[in-house]
Amino acid sequence: MTVDEEDGTVRLANGLVITASLTQDEFLAHPASRTVTRRDRGAPSWITYRLPGDTVDGRPLSLGLCFHSQLIVSVDINVNLYGPGAKTWDSYSDTVEAATKDFHDRLLQHLFSKHEQTDTFHVAQLSDDVAVLAHSTEWPFAWGVVRSFHDPRSLGTQITVLYGNRLADAVER
Repeated sequence: MTVDEEDGTVRLANGLVITASLTQDEFLAHPASRTVTRRDRGAPSWITYRLPGDTVDGRPLSLGLCFHSQLIVSVDINVNLYGPGAKTWDSYSDTVEAATKDFHDRLLQHLFSKHEQTDTFHVAQLSDDVAVLAHSTEWPFAWGVVRSFHDPRSLGTQITVLYGNRLADAVER
């Protein structure tokens, strides 16, 4: 998986390319859309599609593509460090979430730092220091922002690629 610093394009090994101009119809026409779970977000114009992503450092990534009508608003990326089975409040762990946040932060550092193209991403030991959960990490770009954060209300620790002010603009409508 890569996130292009120039325009925010997310590229996956399965061939899916998510650009800031991707429409919902274009996504649904892609073969990768056959493996999605659709989640309506309370209003007909808000739809999120969950799908499996790449494997990074031997760990599975999943993605969430959030659309407002036809316009892509954001891409959520998360690694699952819980192992097989559904993540629920019963299986929730602050230390696992801290390790997840550490993984996400290190992945973004790897993606956006200058290094040899042959360097592969690998983390030998992840931190379980829960203090990391209180801090959001942001990478601002001309086209938007990439953010790594923990949301205790939703069981979620994720990377979010936000395209410009689309989220705020869509919420105001």
